[in-house]
Amino acid sequence: MTEEPKSSIAKLAQDRSNWVLYKERITVVFGMCSLSDHLTEMTPPARYTSASSKGGLTGQEHWEVEEYMFRDLIGMSVPDSVYLHIKGATSSAKRHGS
Repeated sequence: MTEEPKSSIAKLAQDRSNWVLYKERITVVFGMCSLSDHLTEMTPPARYTSASSKGGLTGQEHWEVEEYMFRDLIGMSVPDSVYLHIKGATSSAKRHGS
């Protein structure tokens, strides 16, 4: 299973004035954790769906676990007003604005 990302990503400013820097930092963190697919894909790519069971989880289940990790990071790093606006997005890619 992928380790939970640990980073000191700056919080997105209330007025979103630091959006470009915030988005770049999120992209780097998830690239380091091999989670970049969650930035661009709305559904699991073939490497997840064709993967055999690993650690007792199917590829689809791994995708879902990673999605929740990503959602948690975004939720902690944006102001509450932004979180309330994006919390209903169906995928992390939509939350991230990709």
